[in-house]
Amino acid sequence: MTLRSYYAFMITATAMLWAAWVYVVMSMDPVRTGSLAIVLFAVTLFCAASGTASILGLSLRRYFRRDGMVADQVSTAFRQSLLLASLLLAALFLERVHGLLWWQLMLLLLGAGSVEFFFLRLKRPVLSSRRVGRWRS
Repeated sequence: MTLRSYYAFMITATAMLWAAWVYVVMSMDPVRTGSLAIVLFAVTLFCAASGTASILGLSLRRYFRRDGMVADQVSTAFRQSLLLASLLLAALFLERVHGLLWWQLMLLLLGAGSVEFFFLRLKRPVLSSRRVGRWRS
C-alpha cells in the first residue's frame, strides 16, 4: 500500500466514522435507547478521533521529518492516535460518572506517557554487556 492510498483510505474511513458519530448523537437518545447508544457513541468517537489524530500526526511527521521510514512514521502516528483517543474516552467516562478531577487527568496523562515510553524503549536496540572489538581494558 502506498502512502497516497493509505491517506485516501484513512481520510475516507475517518469521514465516514465522523458521519456515523454525528448520526448517533443526533438520532439516539441515551435515556430511551439505553446502553446501546452509549456504546455506539463511544466506539464511533474512539475510531473517528483516532483516525483524525493518525492523519494529523502522520502529516506533521512527514512535513517536519522527511528522513525517516514511512512505515515507522505510520506506526508511530497510529499508536499515538490510539493513546490520544483512549485518553479522550477515559476523560469522558470519568466526566459521565462525575469523577473527573484534575489529579485524575494528570494520572491518565502520566499513564499514557508511561505507555509511550515503554513503546519507545522497545524500539531501542539492546547493547550487549560484552565488549566488542579489539579494545580491552
